Amino acid sequence: MLILCFVTELYIRKGGAILIVPREVASKLTDEEYEEMTEDFNNELDKYIKSMTEEYVAYYLYLGYKLSAIAENKLNTIAYSAADSLSGTVNRLYDLNEIKKILETKYKLRVVDDETTTIEEIDLDG
Repeated sequence: MLILCFVTELYIRKGGAILIVPREVASKLTDEEYEEMTEDFNNELDKYIKSMTEEYVAYYLYLGYKLSAIAENKLNTIAYSAADSLSGTVNRLYDLNEIKKILETKYKLRVVDDETTTIEEIDLDG
């Protein structure tokens, strides 16, 4: 595990994910608590990505069937190709402004600084 210290938060990299922990919280955690936080974080992301990937692969098969665009091959090979195409597509097709809108409307979070990825909760009472 690589831990990078910055002025306002700690960035913990594990298994391809980065967990941003406010410094005041991070300074009070033991190594075991760090490990637990990153493990929970990664497990939740893995569940979400698995579900999203399965939905995408099913849609890929559906669309390929409807448009007669699937070559005869093993289902596992086609599913792997679909999942692989998703990773290439995701790297090209995201819009940070749309991501910010989703954060605000769905998760009630606002990005206040893009350079440091400073995020705050939206005050629903104010």
